[in-house]
Amino acid sequence: MAKKKQGPVTVTKVLPDGTRKYYRGKTKKEAEAKRDKDVELLSKGLELDNPSIEELGKLWFDLVKDTKEAHVRTKDTLRGTLNRYVYPNIGKKGIKDLRPVDVRNMMKKLASYSKSTQNKVLQATRAICNFAVENNYIDRTPVPLSLKAGGASPEEIVPLTDDQCRILLQALKGTRAHLFVELLVFTGLRKGEALGLMWKDIDFRTAILRVERSVVYPENNKAGEINTELKTSSARRMIPIVPQLLADLQAEKAKSKSLYVFSMANGKFLTESSFRRMWDLVNYRSTKTEGRIDRTIDFDVHPHLLRHTCVTRWIENGLDVKEVQYLAGHATPDVTMRIYAHYRREQRLEDTAAKMRGIAVM
Repeated sequence: MAKKKQGPVTVTKVLPDGTRKYYRGKTKKEAEAKRDKDVELLSKGLELDNPSIEELGKLWFDLVKDTKEAHVRTKDTLRGTLNRYVYPNIGKKGIKDLRPVDVRNMMKKLASYSKSTQNKVLQATRAICNFAVENNYIDRTPVPLSLKAGGASPEEIVPLTDDQCRILLQALKGTRAHLFVELLVFTGLRKGEALGLMWKDIDFRTAILRVERSVVYPENNKAGEINTELKTSSARRMIPIVPQLLADLQAEKAKSKSLYVFSMANGKFLTESSFRRMWDLVNYRSTKTEGRIDRTIDFDVHPHLLRHTCVTRWIENGLDVKEVQYLAGHATPDVTMRIYAHYRREQRLEDTAAKMRGIAVM
């Protein structure tokens, strides 16, 4: 009688803050080894009477933040925030020695950075200090509740016009960047989702594309890695393919020798440097020289702008908010509603201007 194959084994541990962490492995021994590693880290942290912000931050990240099923890119962004901004400024300070003025001085040094960056720094610092309170290193957080992130808010993204989309696609004809740009313009995929797209995800008979994975480039791995968890659970979706894009995808598949729609010569998905070289084809055609435009396009383009353009076109063509939210893979309707509200506001301004121009002169 054949031996029944054993599935993954899970063991648990309750952390000091009361949360439960799960460790999975192919065998119980493997799962327990992962757990024991965290126990060792935890004991090292608790043995310290006055750990530095950096020591405490690494302990918090390993034991708490990394337990959540966060997107790989999200965790990598947080790690980058800690390493670039928090640790260089207050990392050597002992948690018991950290004062509100130290946190305010750190934020003052970052005054020229964007509001988004300042928010990330403040949230990470506040979380580390709250972790210290929960584990009885200190009685209260040194991060003032009144301290808010400054900096300029990012400019509102203005979608490309239909004419700009046509100019862009025409300019890229015959280059390997053409299909990538066309895909984002007509499906609204995120950059990583497009790079992770495989031929098996496309049903040419029904003209449906499935989003199943994403390529991410962690700080310590520029070759990239496949993430099947995706940014949110809502990111896993099916998108209809317009005839123009479908025909170009079929033509590309006929000559492709890779499992991926966008690949290198060895058949693997694009590394970060390979993607940059491909995107340089777009940037090159967006470059202006002094005194004259000697390229085909005279407007800036980036992957998220193409996604934003696609989402706006869906709204313009009458799709309701729930339909757009699903197709865009937004976790909540908040982002969808912001784009929708911006479109409606612009449309009302145009309608008002048209009415004003129609008023007869007295």
